[in-house]
Amino acid sequence: MRFQIEDTNYDWEPGAHVVQITSVEERDSVHGRAVLWTFCEPGVPNHRVTGMTSLSCSPMGKLVRWFLAATGHKLPAVQNNELDTDDAIECLATVKIEMRDGEHGPRSFVVDVQPAPPDAAAAVTPPAEPPEEVPF
Repeated sequence: MRFQIEDTNYDWEPGAHVVQITSVEERDSVHGRAVLWTFCEPGVPNHRVTGMTSLSCSPMGKLVRWFLAATGHKLPAVQNNELDTDDAIECLATVKIEMRDGEHGPRSFVVDVQPAPPDAAAAVTPPAEPPEEVPF
């Protein structure tokens, strides 16, 4: 699934980035309901981007709403504005973001979202029982 949005607030280098959405949480903010989202870029040390965005009008809000529709992920409501960074990072989806510099306007994201694969352990099927040996 592809989606393109324009944004000038996030300092991604031009080119393709494959990132993981690691958290999407609903919060209350001074501007109403908002979403705290976190991206991390595997293999790039300390490249973790966290931001809060309005669900209604901002470009990242559009991305989050589109992500939720694409993956069926539900927003967990939280009671405070603290993000527990000690929790294990769960990959909710893999996102390919291509940053393009606008010729006369803002940069744009071209986003390709793939839901995270099911847990590898859950995907493993137990081996079939060996056939019972019958003595002759």
